[in-house]
Amino acid sequence: MKVELRPVTRDNWRQCIRLELAPEQKRHVASNVGSLAESRFEPHYVPTAIYADDAMVGFIMFCPDIDTDQEGLFWIFRLMIDHQHQRNGIGQQALQLALREIARRGGRRVKISYVPDNKIAAILYERIGFEATGEVEDGEIIMAIDLD
Repeated sequence: MKVELRPVTRDNWRQCIRLELAPEQKRHVASNVGSLAESRFEPHYVPTAIYADDAMVGFIMFCPDIDTDQEGLFWIFRLMIDHQHQRNGIGQQALQLALREIARRGGRRVKISYVPDNKIAAILYERIGFEATGEVEDGEIIMAIDLD
């Protein structure tokens, strides 16, 4: 299966907002429509569609951290795979692609967070190489990975 990241555009945003999580997962991730709206007012946000074999199957959004003086720090703060396409390794591949794109944009350290009861996210992030920082923000556990 070929996984790739593509920009969310005028042509595909409606498809993006129709992607759905399983009902029990909805409390773990902000909605795609909310994320896209947020990105219109935060121009440094990079809303990105996840495709598998040319079908949109997920959404990821990242950005450089402009609120600190930590040069090269980025955040991945949205990741979702449509419930019909989960458990196929797409999330892992999409995260790895996002990390490559962040590195290409000058990222040297990436932070990501998850709701404490979202054990699946924690396992996925650890598998990629993220490590707990000991920080908690807005009730979410922060993990980080160095790209250098």
